[in-house]
Amino acid sequence: MNRKTLIFILLTILILTACSTDTNTKAITEDTTNSMANENMKTINVTAYQFSYEPSTIELKLGEPVRLVLTSSDVDHGFYVKELDINEKVSPTKETIVEFTPDTLGEFKIICSVYCGGDHNDMVGIVRVTN
Repeated sequence: MNRKTLIFILLTILILTACSTDTNTKAITEDTTNSMANENMKTINVTAYQFSYEPSTIELKLGEPVRLVLTSSDVDHGFYVKELDINEKVSPTKETIVEFTPDTLGEFKIICSVYCGGDHNDMVGIVRVTN
């Protein structure tokens, strides 16, 4: 057997071994599971505008997954909630999606983290997580 044939056979065995592992199946299963979980998430649309959020108070349940769909009706804004580790730029040209499961009870301040005009410092909201 010549060297090229041996290399071809070894590469073929490596490729077939890699393709026959469960890695691909797990990736498909995880994607499917995530898609199913996403369908059951509570979705809340939040619009930022100078100098407020709508809704101004977001009510969440502890341990229940949520999807926030953030948009801006005018200029760039920020959506920052320190206690929930969220800090996103919100642009008028696209939706920003934030998915998470609240794991802390309390009332947390939403702050605009992108300067948006003269009353920027007054742009606040509330995220309330209850049982």
